Amino acid sequence: MTKFPLILSVAALTSLPIFMSVNKNLYAQEPTEPPEEELMEAPELPEAPENCTYLQEVSTREIEIRKVVRTGNQNTDFVVPSGSNFTSYIPQLLAENNAEYRIRVFFKFSDGSSASVFQNTLAMERFERVADEFQSPSERQPFQINFNVNSARNNAYRVSVLGCE
Repeated sequence: MTKFPLILSVAALTSLPIFMSVNKNLYAQEPTEPPEEELMEAPELPEAPENCTYLQEVSTREIEIRKVVRTGNQNTDFVVPSGSNFTSYIPQLLAENNAEYRIRVFFKFSDGSSASVFQNTLAMERFERVADEFQSPSERQPFQINFNVNSARNNAYRVSVLGCE
């Protein structure tokens, strides 16, 4: 029991301002400008151009899908409505991290075949959106557009696809 008061006494002593500055010329610094605020949320999906419409993702029917990179989570399919007569498609990817993203886009056809229309690794900035326009290489109407995205685990991104007439 004699050690306990000693520990409290040492703790109390170390909290006292024993050492004081001898430099009398110290002044408080002027406040600096606060750092520029970084966007905390992803920007909204831009409106579709007049002759285009956003395609819906196969399972959720959402027009923009947010994903976090995990094993087996690379693919996202968008439905091309039957009877549509799109002449081009605009896949879009919005990065949520400063990272490299390996992006592949495929057109899937009703006969079970597919065509790769884009394959590249892009170094992207947070909330940077990339998009490009593609036509069907076979001039056939695809029934789905497949996005295959890979990056370092836990990087996030958003994908969407426009069909344009």
